[in-house]
Amino acid sequence: MILIVDDDKDITLHLSELLLSGGYQCTTFNDAPSALEFLKQNQPSLIISDIVMPGMSGFVFREHIFRDHPHWTIPFIFLSGMDSEESIIKGLDSGADDYLLKPFNDKVILAKVKALLRRHKKYTEPVFHGNLSNLPFTRLLQFCESQGVTGSLEIRTGNSNFEIPLIRGEVDFDNIVNSDVIFEKLTDTASGFFFIKARTPDFSEIESAVSGEFPVTQIEKPMGMLSGINSGKGIIQIQTEYSSYPEPQIITIVVHNGKTVFKKAEKALDISRDVLEEKIRQQHVFVENDITIRLEKVIVAKQPELTPSFGDLFETGLDHYIKGEYKKALEVWTRAKELDSENKILNINLEIVRKKVSS
Repeated sequence: MILIVDDDKDITLHLSELLLSGGYQCTTFNDAPSALEFLKQNQPSLIISDIVMPGMSGFVFREHIFRDHPHWTIPFIFLSGMDSEESIIKGLDSGADDYLLKPFNDKVILAKVKALLRRHKKYTEPVFHGNLSNLPFTRLLQFCESQGVTGSLEIRTGNSNFEIPLIRGEVDFDNIVNSDVIFEKLTDTASGFFFIKARTPDFSEIESAVSGEFPVTQIEKPMGMLSGINSGKGIIQIQTEYSSYPEPQIITIVVHNGKTVFKKAEKALDISRDVLEEKIRQQHVFVENDITIRLEKVIVAKQPELTPSFGDLFETGLDHYIKGEYKKALEVWTRAKELDSENKILNINLEIVRKKVSS
């Protein structure tokens, strides 16, 4: 279902008839507050919104969607008569996927909608999501690298939206404009939301060669949760997700210094995705709170002091950076570089912190 919001009734009528002819169901509203009320109980596949509307502008409407539904990754199009460079940039910077001008071409609108929905379907819903205050940007890059994620890391902070493309866990810099500026801003960001999205293979081209029907997943996999707790000796990483093998269950794994130190699995019935995501959230928060309260009991007994590893130095440097201790961060990360000079995330961080020290 496509949601259309425009105070011009002629436009909402024309758009809904146009999209209906293309095989899409539509719901229309002539003001943003009514649309927001509708979104409390309904999740569309795509949203098209005007900007200049009485009561609430399209920009504010977009901000409310971010605030009320931070986990949504629905494609969003601004359709407006505001053709200034400033308005277009503001619309795209707010997280919109496209900005189209009025008057519009019917064929172009249909093509844009089709392309956005097709591109959206190339990804699963976010595999994991969480809060940047618990797991900073640099540690998220490390996680994606360790998991070999091909897809993207999406960061939402304030009114800005950033998408970092990933190929087998490595950042695809060829498809990022002004990567230095973006990475410095995200490394300094202490609040917001993140979403890790994995690309789904498209088997349509070989479907005719497969005998029988494709296996059908009964439940669309719900979104997992990922967070971290600073133990003073590195980050304790907590991840919770749904698994259908060997039986439907919700699994929480706690990792410290590269080792699994705790695992919790609860059976999950074949219920709706929304219910499963709420159970995932409850289990994740329970384990997170339990570790926070009993931190000393969760961590393996203290080991004798050893020569710091690359991971220890990286984490120590990041802790200094987050506290604004840039000279100390530079010193520690320089030592880490002696152990692994090719680590791309470390080299990016070194470039950023050198600018901080020299400024």
